Amino acid sequence: MMKRGQFDVVNNPAALGNVRPELPPPELLRTLDGPVFLTVGTLKEVKKHDLLIEAFALVPKELNASLVILGDGALKESLISLVNKLGLVNKVFMPGFQGDTGPWYANSDLFVLSSSYEGFGNVIVEALEYGLPVVSTDCPVGPREILDNGRYGTLVEPDNAVSLAKAMVEKVAEKPQRSLLRSRANDFSIFKISNRYLDLCFPERSISAGYTSEKK
Repeated sequence: MMKRGQFDVVNNPAALGNVRPELPPPELLRTLDGPVFLTVGTLKEVKKHDLLIEAFALVPKELNASLVILGDGALKESLISLVNKLGLVNKVFMPGFQGDTGPWYANSDLFVLSSSYEGFGNVIVEALEYGLPVVSTDCPVGPREILDNGRYGTLVEPDNAVSLAKAMVEKVAEKPQRSLLRSRANDFSIFKISNRYLDLCFPERSISAGYTSEKK
């Protein structure tokens, strides 16, 4: 058995460097007043969109918030039924898959991830790259690593709608530190991750040049 110290972990290059914060809002967002909670992901069980909808139902109505769920999947009809059951028809919107999520990140107020499991969580990095504050379940394994144990976003207990709702309300009330969030996203840039691979594959490259990607 190999020991943990014999492994090197290289993260996904999820920050693509094509952020356009000045993008105009999609037509749907132009019609909404109050804060916009955004999530992006396939509508499947592991993403726990049902939990997110239940948590959103606990958000005080006077906040006048809206929830936007981008993505398609097998659970769409059941999620629509849950929205109807909870009386959230005019507050929860599911516009389906969007080829360009940039305008949605750029014009929302909070990104929320409610998954029960994430291998990494590229969408968290995408949100951070837009300076968008993040609330995520502390699920195995990616969110805690990306958010650096809560330094760059709020982590909450998985499968707990009450805790998730509380964190959403508290986070959206804070003044976002957008430059800090963007700097964290840069740790997962194509440049940094590709250089990390080069350092591992060709260690003599770093030694001879006096360079490592960690210095960037």
